Amino acid sequence: MNMRYDKTKVVITFATSLALMVVMLSPTAILPAIDAMQQGTVSKLNLKETPPAQETSCTDILTKKIQEKGLSIDNEKAKSLAISNTEFKTRIQGYIPQFNSVNIIGSYDPKTCAVTWDHVNVVYSLNNAKGYVKSIYVAEDPSLANITSFVEKIDKHVASSNSQTDTWSGYEFYHPVTPGGITQIYEAKSTWTIPTITNPGNPTPGNCANECDMDIWPGLEDSVGGGSYLVQAGSDSNIGCSTCSATYELWYTFLTNGSPTINSACTGFTPTVGDSITTDISDTTKNIHASSSTYVISFVDNTHSNSGLCGTSGTSFGLNDPLYAPFIVERASTSGSAEELGEWSSGIPVTGKVDWSGTLSSIYTPYNAGDYTFDNMTNPQPADTYQNTIVGTPNGGGTYDTWWNTSLGTP
Repeated sequence: MNMRYDKTKVVITFATSLALMVVMLSPTAILPAIDAMQQGTVSKLNLKETPPAQETSCTDILTKKIQEKGLSIDNEKAKSLAISNTEFKTRIQGYIPQFNSVNIIGSYDPKTCAVTWDHVNVVYSLNNAKGYVKSIYVAEDPSLANITSFVEKIDKHVASSNSQTDTWSGYEFYHPVTPGGITQIYEAKSTWTIPTITNPGNPTPGNCANECDMDIWPGLEDSVGGGSYLVQAGSDSNIGCSTCSATYELWYTFLTNGSPTINSACTGFTPTVGDSITTDISDTTKNIHASSSTYVISFVDNTHSNSGLCGTSGTSFGLNDPLYAPFIVERASTSGSAEELGEWSSGIPVTGKVDWSGTLSSIYTPYNAGDYTFDNMTNPQPADTYQNTIVGTPNGGGTYDTWWNTSLGTP
């Protein structure tokens, strides 16, 4: 997943002029900073903005509890219970099963921050001679004593490409220590509100032309674009052409050389539009001399009407030396082909923090120092005819905004 880096250029268009006029007429309007726009043709500028998603007083407490629970799970015991089950053996007949991951699902009391764990998912990918077919989720009680249910689903797989600038928008931050050198970033944390997604030009349910997709995620990687190793986790907003209706879920992926080593969803915890989600990805080993590190991912739904939790068990992964922290809006790929960019109606504020010398700091710190790569979703390649999104600059609190501009060139 090697990325092409385009230097930031100012794009002066009619839309930009209009934005400046609106700012002068309305001092309270919040627009994307012009110096954050990349080269491309801006067909329109959506001036509406969603208020930034808010964490709660419980968020940090819950994140820590998820991490502790994840590290305490006995993965081998959970796997043993699944593979010895008669129904599991029946469901995998005719497939080549491959262990994927273990995740935990729960909820919390927003008044006390007390956690109730619902179940543990043991996930297996089912393959045939042609490759991945579907996944089976074996739900076990939190004590790993009994199996409570089975879920089979086709998980969206991220495909690699030679250039991610046709699918990614956002920032990849790094931490220089000496001229020409950078140091490790062991944690990335982000908060955003799940937006409503529609089919571009066809907002009426049931009137969809193509399958559309939009993902928001933070991650950790060893190189720009996640060329060798990438851990990412976020929300997926998707419109499938079989139903022409939108679905929303939380997912996580571990990529090695552009191929998914692990690719799973938080089955049993379904977020809804308008939910404030906080995702944290942590390398708990923090040892550059290790052959691999142990990662824990957490999801906290800050919206009290949902109050859902999801996290991974401790996962060993070859990314022992994360150097970059990407914060990205993406149109995901399925079966090697990127889907059309779905449309959203308002600017999406994304707030980010990174491990900065052992302390979680606002992404404004590396942004202000110029320690980042800017990713701009433009299509089609290589001509970059259409600028598909507009990305603002991080403010002092580490929040930047992403606007949908056009889906042209993305089918």
